Amino acid sequence: LAIRVNPAFVRSNEVRSLCGSNARVESVIGSLLSIPLEETLSWMLHD
Repeated sequence: LAIRVNPAFVRSNEVRSLCGSNARVESVIGSLLSIPLEETLSWMLHD
């Protein structure tokens, strides 16, 4: 999967990389649903 970014739409102070753990939110609300990437992309492209 190749992702291209148009520099004209990137803010000068944009965070380039953001990572973390969802352990804290899972401890509060329970486990999260795992939605396959293909399903998400289909939803984004067709709806």
